[in-house]
Amino acid sequence: MKKITTLAVYVLIVMAAILTSCKKEPLSGHPRPGKPADTSHNNPGPNPVPPAQATYMVKVKAVINIGTITYDSLPAELEITSWDSAGAEHRKHITLVAGANEVRLPKAHVRYRFRMSKWGISDAAAFTKDNMAEGSLIELGGSRAARKLTLEERFLFAAGNWQADAKTVYSYNGNGDVSKVDYYQKRPQHSDLKLYYTDRFVYSGSRVDKIRRFDHTGLEVGFTEFIYDETGKIVNMHQKSYDQETYAGVEYGVDAQHSLITIDYLYGNGHALEYKMKFRGGNKVEDNAMSSTGAGEGGTYGYDFNINPFAHMNMPNIYLSNLSKNNLVQQQKGYSGSIPSGEPYQFEYSYDGQGYPTELVKRYKAYVTGEELYKTKTIYTY
Repeated sequence: MKKITTLAVYVLIVMAAILTSCKKEPLSGHPRPGKPADTSHNNPGPNPVPPAQATYMVKVKAVINIGTITYDSLPAELEITSWDSAGAEHRKHITLVAGANEVRLPKAHVRYRFRMSKWGISDAAAFTKDNMAEGSLIELGGSRAARKLTLEERFLFAAGNWQADAKTVYSYNGNGDVSKVDYYQKRPQHSDLKLYYTDRFVYSGSRVDKIRRFDHTGLEVGFTEFIYDETGKIVNMHQKSYDQETYAGVEYGVDAQHSLITIDYLYGNGHALEYKMKFRGGNKVEDNAMSSTGAGEGGTYGYDFNINPFAHMNMPNIYLSNLSKNNLVQQQKGYSGSIPSGEPYQFEYSYDGQGYPTELVKRYKAYVTGEELYKTKTIYTY
């Protein structure tokens, strides 16, 4: 009886070991009973990622002519529409950066249309792969007459509010050229702005030959004369203000990246100054002035993409300071000799829908310490 019992126990142990071995984890790639196999590594599933779609590339650039100045480095909104072989329409919107932009289109589509909008100007181009070679440049834009600035009002922030500080009123002749500019300023003895002086413009055709300056009583106190070369560029200037006279000669040149203007000034007291400017993309990006007394200054400048109204007003001055087509938004200045008590360091513009500034808040700081000194606000009316 004891032997039978021992044998039975042995049999039970062996059977238990067999059953236990059957419950071990399966080898990789073999599923457990009741659990589906993990085949994600070799099955793309119901929505596989399609191969890269073949594309057709063209370039697009926004170009707008305002008056006589071309703005060809502009960000703009672009609507892209394309049609597939079944006639279904596909549409999307992108923002163009300044300059030429590469735009990739579905190559399988049969026709395309671009529609650009900027400053209230819209333009469109429709094309196919047959009539527009891949890599072609498409320019979209338009033309518009320059708007006339009629009023410029400047305010100084003081005692917690904006206080009127100056204003400039622009008048035009029948040709649309500036005929008169009245300058008003705040004087300590008056609560309102008073006429300070008036400039009257004398033309030869469309060229400004002379600007005559009158004080608030109507007495002529000075002038600026301009001489032009055969291409219409100013080459000589003569300015008189009360008993002070200045003569200037202007030369033009180019280097690898810039157009150059050099002005040599000779003052009535015998001193001289050389002023050099570098322009790129229609804007003054660098300048340097050095006086015969040893004093000097220089700077680098940055601009936005919007319209500088003064570049369109044919208002030359002895510094040729109204040439940049865009608006100044940053500058880095250096000085030797005399240092200004304050210099602008921040420019905050508001614009209308046509790209013109309507307001500018300009902040000034001490050049040496960097401490903010004051701020002004200018409102522009057209």
